[in-house]
Amino acid sequence: MTTPFSWHQSLSNLGKALRIYFALWAFCLVASILYPFLPNYCGYSHKIGDMLLLTGSVFFQYLLLYQCWKQIPSDIARTTPGKAIGYLFIPLFNLYWMFVAYDGLIKDMSKALQRRGIQFPINKKLGSLYCELWLFVLPVCACQWVGDAPTSVVLLSITSAIFIVGGLALLINLFVLIGFLRTIKNGAIALLECSEEFSDIPASEYQRASASPSVKESIFVTVSIIGTLCLVFFLFQFSNDRTTSILLMHFAAERGDAEAQAIIGDIFYNSESILDKATSVEWYRKAAEQGHARAQFMLGLCYHNGEGVLENKEEALNWFRKGAEQENKDAQGMVGWCYVFGEGVPEDKAEGIKWLRKAAEQGHEGATELLRKLEKE
Repeated sequence: MTTPFSWHQSLSNLGKALRIYFALWAFCLVASILYPFLPNYCGYSHKIGDMLLLTGSVFFQYLLLYQCWKQIPSDIARTTPGKAIGYLFIPLFNLYWMFVAYDGLIKDMSKALQRRGIQFPINKKLGSLYCELWLFVLPVCACQWVGDAPTSVVLLSITSAIFIVGGLALLINLFVLIGFLRTIKNGAIALLECSEEFSDIPASEYQRASASPSVKESIFVTVSIIGTLCLVFFLFQFSNDRTTSILLMHFAAERGDAEAQAIIGDIFYNSESILDKATSVEWYRKAAEQGHARAQFMLGLCYHNGEGVLENKEEALNWFRKGAEQENKDAQGMVGWCYVFGEGVPEDKAEGIKWLRKAAEQGHEGATELLRKLEKE
């Protein structure tokens, strides 16, 4: 036979459990954010570690939500604890259901606290604010999961703007979530303490707050755990790190970083679009004018081949020479080529061989092969 004392003891332990769930959620979340900044963060195994920390944060968050829903009297709660969590894993439907699981929880908890006469400060807008901000953050996820990074300047600029605004919204939403979980945790503990103080609370309320989940609710919780693992694994598998890298590189290029400008130029240069070739010339020029040797070579190559710009052998040689003077072996090889075959300059094999040898000394295979052919002549 269960005594009131044993119920009180169980409820007290549940209050401690709520604090532990919140602490574990916060630990996993902070660890998952800091984990990528570790000195040796690289490779597949480290990403799995980060994924497991994210999974842990989601798991303890939902476990806290589940226990908080259990503290709401059944005549006030708009749904059961199992459904509140389980339905969050139904694709598309969960975009609606999260308003029930989060916004509904804080509002129903407020009603429960008022019924018990508990003076507890609770902001009923936190739940809806969290859900609305999360919907706003979704474009950031769309940018992260697209199959190919945008190469159009307009699309890249739009994506970059979405990434910045969405990233700020994500940061704000994180603080909102912290406030929300802290509020419902303290509210649930207040309801538990109220249950311990008043003896006229029906025994069924004690049982609902501390009893083990039913079979049906256990199934929902199990589905939630499996769903969490599957969802995080799916996002991990299909997230496109290249897109994020390009966006961050684009930010650096816009701020005048020559290396970033050259890399953005490479991205557009490797596109099949003629318009993108022209864009690559613009980025190569920005980097080349800052003295970036490889960008000077690539800009010369665009002029030499007429890619993204009108063919101009003289201008090509001008940029090849600038890169060659900075010991860029590709540029040295092309300067030698231009002198040997008289492209953009009167033919001068002796000068050409001099530059080809410089390139060959750095391991340029094309220059080495051309030198061998010239020696045989």
